[in-house]
Amino acid sequence: MTSPRLIVTGDLMRPGIGGNPRGQTGNIAWLHALLSPVLREATGIAPELLVNASPRLGYRETWELAGTAPSDAAWAGLFTQPPPALAARWSEAFADAVVIGFELPPSMCHAIVAGGGRWIDCAIHPVRFMDDIFLGMRASDPEIDAAIADAALPERRAFRMAGAIAAFASRRSRTTPDTPGYTLYTAQMGVDRSMIENGRLLDAAALAPRISEALSGTARLLYKDHPYESTKAIFSAVQASALEVQRTGRNIYELLGDPALEEVVCVSSGTGTEARYFGKRARFIIGPSTPVLWQGDPPGVGHWSVYDAFLAPDFWRRALVPALPVTAEDGDAPAHRPDLLRLTLRSFWGYKDFLRDPWEAEFVARSPLRGALRRKAIQALTWAAPARRLAAALKRGQGR
Repeated sequence: MTSPRLIVTGDLMRPGIGGNPRGQTGNIAWLHALLSPVLREATGIAPELLVNASPRLGYRETWELAGTAPSDAAWAGLFTQPPPALAARWSEAFADAVVIGFELPPSMCHAIVAGGGRWIDCAIHPVRFMDDIFLGMRASDPEIDAAIADAALPERRAFRMAGAIAAFASRRSRTTPDTPGYTLYTAQMGVDRSMIENGRLLDAAALAPRISEALSGTARLLYKDHPYESTKAIFSAVQASALEVQRTGRNIYELLGDPALEEVVCVSSGTGTEARYFGKRARFIIGPSTPVLWQGDPPGVGHWSVYDAFLAPDFWRRALVPALPVTAEDGDAPAHRPDLLRLTLRSFWGYKDFLRDPWEAEFVARSPLRGALRRKAIQALTWAAPARRLAAALKRGQGR
């Protein structure tokens, strides 16, 4: 009889920017580091880490078994349907294991189950305006999935927080009762799992007619680039589809909280999911990239909204008992502090900039700091612990 196994992994095929073979290594390692202590407490098992750089089943072996050279287009083609040799290797490697994955591709999910394994898929939840980012989770095993559902967040919490964000936005807004309404188009990364449809990445040529149909009759439109990528071809397609188009650099939550915003249009962006909580209509060209389920929803195709329960061993004891031996429950609360996951993953999506105290930015602007010290002070405000890091920057400046 084989020993029970826990494996933390993810999309082993995904190329990084410029063909970098590390791909999802950082995200997988982050999930492994985050969950290892609670998984070990819950099961007594040290979870294995399998990343793109692993010599066994890593990037190189995966693509050799795929029988093709790694590329963005090839990755999209293998996303849902791997060749038989690769599927068989995955089935063998994950046989009888519980696999916890960061954005597992459907092709891996099918192979894991075919080999007698079980999977739990984790993705960053598309609602990113709460006190912290959190996980969407779903499982192949119905009993495990039901245990995850029991820990899901009630959707009303998202509506309440959106109200607070909208209140903050109203203090910055120049909208008046006679401001005409507008539509917002939110652009996305060109190479991303959210842009895969039927085994291919949707480029500007494929999207142009669908953008035109989605924006037909739109009078006023603001176009917001993805924070990590600006795509001229997509902007041109949008520009040709609406009567009046203007590019905007405004913060996404300032826009969602704007009373004049009526509708969000996107290919599959999480902003479309967030729009609902601000009372805005959303139109998806191919559908949300991560459909979500909340407390009390019937089981379906989607990820359960789990806020921080996964940071407590008892969550994993209840979830994994159908598959693994577990230890006794201890009643410990999850590890929690605001922005915990946001800071550890360095994933802010404009949230920190939006809720930063404007006085702090003005304080830096009026301070005597210059050059590198000034840049460090501004960076401190942008990323984390602004008061503490700004004070340190000022102290260093005064000492020179």
